[in-house]
Amino acid sequence: MARLPRIYFPSAGPGLHRLEGEVARRLANVLRLREDDPLLLFAGDGREWLARIRRVEARAVLAEVVELARLGAPPRLLLDVRCALVRPQRFDWAVEKVTEAGADVIGALVTERTTERSTDGARRARWERIAAEAAEQSGRLWVPAIAPTSRLEEALQAAAGPILVGDARGMAFGEAARRIPESGRLTVLVGPEGGFSERELAAAEACGALLASFGPHTLRSETAAVVATALIRTRWE
Repeated sequence: MARLPRIYFPSAGPGLHRLEGEVARRLANVLRLREDDPLLLFAGDGREWLARIRRVEARAVLAEVVELARLGAPPRLLLDVRCALVRPQRFDWAVEKVTEAGADVIGALVTERTTERSTDGARRARWERIAAEAAEQSGRLWVPAIAPTSRLEEALQAAAGPILVGDARGMAFGEAARRIPESGRLTVLVGPEGGFSERELAAAEACGALLASFGPHTLRSETAAVVATALIRTRWE
């Protein structure tokens, strides 16, 4: 059976929906869907709906939801991944891949050693779009929230639950994982190239954070964020 087109539509639910803009162009001109063709709509809230095209207009597509296709429970462990801010193209890649790997919240960190220092509303909006597209492509039912860019100290203070900090000299991931509960919220902090400073690591430990290595090799910041997310999700799926 051919894979159905899957579209992120924040207001997806029972009823008739008018899809406009880039979504309509993609459905009509790229995928060439026509009246009565099926597709999947999801709102990023754990539900996915089977819908059918009812009409294709010049600038819009009308689709009617016919049934609930999938319903997923929220993850037992909510995973909040904060990665040191790197160059735009590399951080965009991190958002995409961390979404595919299973993060529930994604945010950028400003640390003592980051060369990038700030973001604007346009960049955050871009990350939100990338996360939605990655969830759409990967089949996820939930779209990660994009947190405001924060300094490390702010992220430590805001963490609601255990904190795992990436550090090449830290304990093995398996050992750290045994100390993390299987439910609740886990914050993962990934530093810049060169790692967190000694002062930052001391501040993290003072907040009760676990320092852990994500493997034997030296990883770029964005790669480490993806590896950490995949390791955690694989362990608790």
